[in-house]
Amino acid sequence: MPTRPFREGPITVFFVYVDDQERCPVIDFIDNDITLKEKRSLFRRFDRLLQTVPPHNQEHFRHEGKGIYAIKSNDVRILCFFLKGAPRRTLVLTYGFKKKSQKAPRGELEKALKIMNEINA
Repeated sequence: MPTRPFREGPITVFFVYVDDQERCPVIDFIDNDITLKEKRSLFRRFDRLLQTVPPHNQEHFRHEGKGIYAIKSNDVRILCFFLKGAPRRTLVLTYGFKKKSQKAPRGELEKALKIMNEINA
């Protein structure tokens, strides 16, 4: 499976997608494309998601359609999906981007959907 563990909490586990060249788009985005302040805010959001039941606050976690969700922290978005058949609630983080509009860019959603279909097949 092209994923690897990223973070683990008492209720939820995060995995990250790894591409054919062993690169991880989410980690690359976090390391290179956002500020330290944005990283801190994003990791606080991660910590809350790891310790809670499915969030219902669309300010922080929103269904974007077709099983793809966005973890939201200020202008930073991380697209993810739930891993089918996992023994615990498992989210696979696929891509990150900075928000330019209310809706996630169609191309980013399509990338995440393709990965979800490949992994959950």
